[in-house]
Amino acid sequence: MSTETNGTRIVCSNSWQGTAGSMIILENHKKDPVTVSQGACTWPFSDPTSDFTIEAKQGGQPGVYSVTLVDTPGSYCYHTTGCGPGELTNPKTVIIA
Repeated sequence: MSTETNGTRIVCSNSWQGTAGSMIILENHKKDPVTVSQGACTWPFSDPTSDFTIEAKQGGQPGVYSVTLVDTPGSYCYHTTGCGPGELTNPKTVIIA
């Protein structure tokens, strides 16, 4: 069974949407790594199942990390460390349809 790819999302965005069970590529456009953690949130990813770090951008290429969204539609969230000014809001909201 293959997983549908549902595009890319910027990890430091305050909110984004995705399709249940789909694979998303999270992008980090920062010069430093960004760590994604669960905090007090309901974790939106079936893979990975725990905290992870997205490498810093290299030249003009963003750091990327592949995730799979949970199969159950709803509102989820995650926390980030390493996002820049204007993107420090935590948690980040993920709406899964």
